[in-house]
Amino acid sequence: MMEYSEWQKQLKNKSLPKWNELPQINLYMDQLIEYVNEILSYLKIDLITPSMVNNYVKHKVILAPVKKRYQTMQIADILLISLLKSLFSLEEIRSAINRVTQQIFPKKAYDMFIDILNNLLHGKKVVVSNNSLISELMIITGNMIVDKIKTQQILASLPEHKMEVQ
Repeated sequence: MMEYSEWQKQLKNKSLPKWNELPQINLYMDQLIEYVNEILSYLKIDLITPSMVNNYVKHKVILAPVKKRYQTMQIADILLISLLKSLFSLEEIRSAINRVTQQIFPKKAYDMFIDILNNLLHGKKVVVSNNSLISELMIITGNMIVDKIKTQQILASLPEHKMEVQ
């Protein structure tokens, strides 16, 4: 099992992709799964499966693919859902994305959130700008995600205590 300090060092060399770093070509399901899971794996977040993505489409959490291909917007949504699903229901995630993107263009909102997450993952302090509720929401949510990831990694680094059954 990787030690926590070693994992933190490796994490400093990684960053979540901003919008312009996401694939600009449409991806088929297998390409989408491979791309997203590569990102999630170094964060130690549960990987996604084709059935999960199909379920997101079925429940209208993401838009359906066009000719079986997923576009940048859908890739961004799937990454966000993957980061948030252990903390919020799919309905809450979709509602939050919709509310934020009513105020801020999706690309800008995505990049703001990814910047916050990358800074938090790299141990940098993030402060609310302009007394913005959206900024505060993103920072609080980012802290929740990062705290959960770090907590799970610390627990995985600790030796297991085996209880004796009498």
